[in-house]
Amino acid sequence: MSSTIEDLQTAVTAFRDEREWLQFHNLKDLAMALSIEAGELCELFLWKREEETDAELMQNEFRQRVSEELADLQIYLLYISDVTGIPIVEAVRAKLTHNADTYPATRSRGSAKKNDEI
Repeated sequence: MSSTIEDLQTAVTAFRDEREWLQFHNLKDLAMALSIEAGELCELFLWKREEETDAELMQNEFRQRVSEELADLQIYLLYISDVTGIPIVEAVRAKLTHNADTYPATRSRGSAKKNDEI
């Protein structure tokens, strides 16, 4: 099933609105919820070696848990996008353009250095 970001935006806001949750969706709480969900994703990988997580990702139960955390993160990003009126697709494209200028491939390919170090 193929969906666009706009389709997802419509679905998550409809879900929210059916439950009358917009009244709780102030930016502070949405940002905190996003951070909490990011922490829950991080917790799945905490103290594990790369080989361990690679092996766990082959297991359906672990993949499902990662999938659910990724979904939670995307949902909160879409809620924040809706509340702020900042279209997520435009924001990502603008950031990619900025990053391309900041980290030109010719200077940063294969390097993890920050832009002021390359």
